[in-house]
Amino acid sequence: MKYKNSDDNRYRVQFMRATEELMDQLTVKEFISYLEENAEFEDYTVEYIDKKCVKCRAYDLTEENSKLHKEFLVTEDGRVFYWRSLISRIELVDDEPIPKKPLKDRTNEDLVIEYQTTHNEDLFRALLEKNTGLLHIIVMDYRIPKYEIEDLLSESYIALIKAVDNFDPTRGVTFTTALKVFVRQHLNRLYNEVTCQKRYNGTDPASYEELVEINKDDVRGLDCDRFTQIEVDEYLEGLEAKDRYVVTLLLRGYNLSDCAKALNITNATMTWRIKRIRKNYTAYSMAV
Repeated sequence: MKYKNSDDNRYRVQFMRATEELMDQLTVKEFISYLEENAEFEDYTVEYIDKKCVKCRAYDLTEENSKLHKEFLVTEDGRVFYWRSLISRIELVDDEPIPKKPLKDRTNEDLVIEYQTTHNEDLFRALLEKNTGLLHIIVMDYRIPKYEIEDLLSESYIALIKAVDNFDPTRGVTFTTALKVFVRQHLNRLYNEVTCQKRYNGTDPASYEELVEINKDDVRGLDCDRFTQIEVDEYLEGLEAKDRYVVTLLLRGYNLSDCAKALNITNATMTWRIKRIRKNYTAYSMAV
């Protein structure tokens, strides 16, 4: 709430600071409920307000942890006043709401945060409209048997829902980055289900070049001992193709020997490569 007349701010009773702060936080309707629960009801009264007689309820509100108090009037039509003096009242009104931007002009983060609270479908439709282009770009990189582009787009909408539900602005990444993680993770899992590529079984599941292209973002969004969801997404941007492929295989469950066979190198070379990846990631994580 605020004082209806800005000039009345000079009459703020600073020695009742807790009450003033409370009044700043609540709406008029909420403050009336607060008075009904916490203030002492004194009497019904009739006051001359705006050139007419108005029925009111008088309350005496004592400051928490003190003996200081304020006297308030609540009119029958839901207005609130407090007595500045024996003959002077100050009216309290709601703060004017800050007008919101049109949905199309709001950021992804703003839309997501509000949607997580309200689940307003208009907000989700705005998010879908703002990010359809990005989803289309991502799915164009995928070739999954029996799935057309429109099918993959439909699958990406499922990932969009998950991204919206799980987005945490405190993680320090944009919603766009998080969305890429969820979409690529979802499509990679879909690819794995369709092609039934599980652990290494003695034969290469596909050519090295094909797997690097298909699974270039496969670990994004997954959790592992040394790799966390969004950090992986950013870290992999700087890896060379072979190192990115190794991390993909490890997070899929391949052991060191499987990885070595897939890359046609010795176990010793694979051990060296994994140690180098871990060392580089440790340096990266300390830097960020």
